[in-house]
Amino acid sequence: MAGYTELFTSPRARAYTVALAAVLFALMSLLGANVAEAQDSGVSGTLPPGDTLDYSSLAANPWGLEGLEHGSNNLNYDSYVFAMIQRGNRLYVGGKFLEVTNGSTTRSQPFLAAFNATTGNHIASFQPDIEWPVFALAVSPDNSRLFVGGEFDDAGAPGTAAFAALDPISGAVDPTFDLEVSRPWSTLRPRIHAIEIVGNDMYLGGAFSRVSQGGTLVNTKNVARVSVLDGTPDTSFDPDVDGGAVWALEGSPDGSRLYMGGLFDIVNGGTVEAFATVNTSDGLLTPGLPLDLEEYFDSGFKTFVSSIQAVGDRVVIGGQDHKTLITEADDLNVLREWHTNQYNAEAGRGGDTQDITVAGDVIFVGCHCWGQVHEIGTDYFVDVESVYALDLTTGDHLTSFAPDLNGISGPWALHVAPDQCLWTGGDYLQAGGTAARNLVRLCANGATDPKPVTACTVADLGGGSVQVDWTRAANDNADRYVIHRSRNGGTFSWAGMVPSPGSGYTNNNVQPDSYAYRVTTMKGNEASAAVDCSPSPIDVGADDGPVAVVSCTVADAGSGEVHVSWDAAANDNADAYVVHRSRNGGPLSWAGRITAPATSFTNTGVQPDTYSYTVTTRLGSAAADAVSCSPADLVVGAPSLPVAVVSCAATQVDGSSIDISWVPAANDNAERYIVYRSRNAGVASWAGAVTAPGTTFANSNIRTGTYTYEVAVRSGSALSARVPCSPAGGIVL
Repeated sequence: MAGYTELFTSPRARAYTVALAAVLFALMSLLGANVAEAQDSGVSGTLPPGDTLDYSSLAANPWGLEGLEHGSNNLNYDSYVFAMIQRGNRLYVGGKFLEVTNGSTTRSQPFLAAFNATTGNHIASFQPDIEWPVFALAVSPDNSRLFVGGEFDDAGAPGTAAFAALDPISGAVDPTFDLEVSRPWSTLRPRIHAIEIVGNDMYLGGAFSRVSQGGTLVNTKNVARVSVLDGTPDTSFDPDVDGGAVWALEGSPDGSRLYMGGLFDIVNGGTVEAFATVNTSDGLLTPGLPLDLEEYFDSGFKTFVSSIQAVGDRVVIGGQDHKTLITEADDLNVLREWHTNQYNAEAGRGGDTQDITVAGDVIFVGCHCWGQVHEIGTDYFVDVESVYALDLTTGDHLTSFAPDLNGISGPWALHVAPDQCLWTGGDYLQAGGTAARNLVRLCANGATDPKPVTACTVADLGGGSVQVDWTRAANDNADRYVIHRSRNGGTFSWAGMVPSPGSGYTNNNVQPDSYAYRVTTMKGNEASAAVDCSPSPIDVGADDGPVAVVSCTVADAGSGEVHVSWDAAANDNADAYVVHRSRNGGPLSWAGRITAPATSFTNTGVQPDTYSYTVTTRLGSAAADAVSCSPADLVVGAPSLPVAVVSCAATQVDGSSIDISWVPAANDNAERYIVYRSRNAGVASWAGAVTAPGTTFANSNIRTGTYTYEVAVRSGSALSARVPCSPAGGIVL
């Protein structure tokens, strides 16, 4: 679908998204062409050559749907599922169901649920508050809203009858999108069956007679156009559709036409039969196109069209009397007419077409059919089980697609996901011999395997950095990519990991040498074939000189040892570091050599004196400029003087006791703290000693008088200066 994003409701209710330039995947090489279906997520994919539409090894989805609310008499069709749409890796399912279950666990989740599109598991955190069936789903072009249509009176907030905009993560109503749909001249509920988005326009189809927002109101019949950005009704578009509800809407690829299907028989006062085409510019019937498809869809009951898909130069139409038509887009001339029935019969029991979706060159048709598919006017009869596939270009039946399904009414919603799996929802009992619980996920052989990247390149950025870039497969389903590296023809080892959807990695701190790189796609614990990057090998660092360290520091570690440490450059390419030393201002001489990537060195056996150090980066025989270490003149082996306390304080406890406390220096080197005391301004004398790291002293049994205190730090035989304690005037007892 070119030029716009399409969101389309399943028969009587499905929404399906197609985004420009978002071709999702090729389902078959059998046709010699890609099979693609676009999604709102923009993810795309392709099957490798040799894959076909063989879904015979399918399995039922682990979670399914139970409990059925029949809804009103406005829609006399029961199905657990009427709508499916995908946003990212989250699949939304709407219908008449009341619960979700995996057979062992059952949860209340009425009418709208979310599932993980990869695992099929139920997402319990998505909890909308919708009280009646859902028929249509769509995702806003910016992915910020989930649009929901149905026959509910309330989606969790006032003014949300039949239509609501929800938060796609929580399911709560988005209060900023306050479009109201109503049916003021009828006692029946309003219903939305179809949602179609074309650019910034959103078309709504169903059974209603008014759309409004604030002061903007449009009285209409069953079709309306509003802004997809904020819900403002478009007063310039008002086709008058009468005689029955609109079940399907589909825009032409160029956006100029809107195809409508349903139960109606009048458009703008003119007689039609279940199908009509109007101009999006003015809402008038498009001249020269058929207005009556009754000859194809008449089964003796009221004619209806339930599903329409417009792709390229084809329009595919399905509905009553078990028919699917492939027509030319220009004039809707019928090219092929397919019919489902009950075994070798031109007419009679079969099953109406209930949903159609197109993935590239493949048409998937869902029907209430457990017999055969037959082309009218031929003797072609082939068994089918509720879903069959046609070639969009030729119209031929694709017999390679033959899933093993069993159920009652079959699918009312089809969805092809980016991982090449076809979801079909409706009324199912089994899939591949496994209980299906009304929601089936059909995956082609190899569809869920991690897909290798299609190309990979490497480049030397200089400074020890190598850039690895790859192109993701069109049907990429990775959760991460792993980069492996081989050095000089050796074994490949892990180099890095990038979460999906990343497509590049920078390998830093690469030593000069010859390397080869490869990228592997990972999905859970499964790995694709590794893809080698070009050029292979790549010579790294051939033109780079050694890069000097950023900084260097030295410290006297005691006992004749000096610790030298440095910070390597971000683009460090060293194979070794050389440490030089000068004694007492003399010439520098070699002190030691450390192999990269180590960043420290201990110089032992250093005699007491003053020293300076430098560190030089080495790369082969080349050397960077030496970097001087700080401090430039380090005195080694000198005795350490005790460092005085920062402060001290005296506090009266009672009539004969005073407590003294102090704060040691940050570089405190005390062995003990000495407390001195003066009485009545006399000479201060020893009052007590506290072993480090203690910081308090209790002076008790003191006579009356005025006392002041001082604290000094002792280290070995050395004593720091005394620090007077507060209060300066002393404490009077």
